[in-house]
Amino acid sequence: MKFKPVIAVDWDGTCVESVWPKKGDWLPGAKKALKRLTRDYTVNIWTTRIVGVNFFNLNEVLPRELVEKEIAYIRGMLDDAGLQEVEIFETYPHGVPGKLGAVAYIDDKAVRFDGNWPRTLRQLNRLGV
Repeated sequence: MKFKPVIAVDWDGTCVESVWPKKGDWLPGAKKALKRLTRDYTVNIWTTRIVGVNFFNLNEVLPRELVEKEIAYIRGMLDDAGLQEVEIFETYPHGVPGKLGAVAYIDDKAVRFDGNWPRTLRQLNRLGV
């Protein structure tokens, strides 16, 4: 079996519409792009939907059942789209480390750091955050 480098792909706003906490429909081209990526990479969905933390109170761990429900929803969408080879990186608290080692991250909220902090801060400013 040939080793494939890992690519991390965000879910909401990258693969599907960003309507969190609701569940969005596929974004145009997302299924085809994910399928293409799986030829050369191990593709992992990396999403805050399944970290198991209440983002309004970061000290609150959500019940495992809620996390499992989100994983099942994402797995179902992937499987229905013929993307069984796309993996879901689970980051539930007290499990695996929270950050996925990947050669690249694809995310709608990403700001690329190229070694230049002033340029990075300008990029962030342009995003309005």
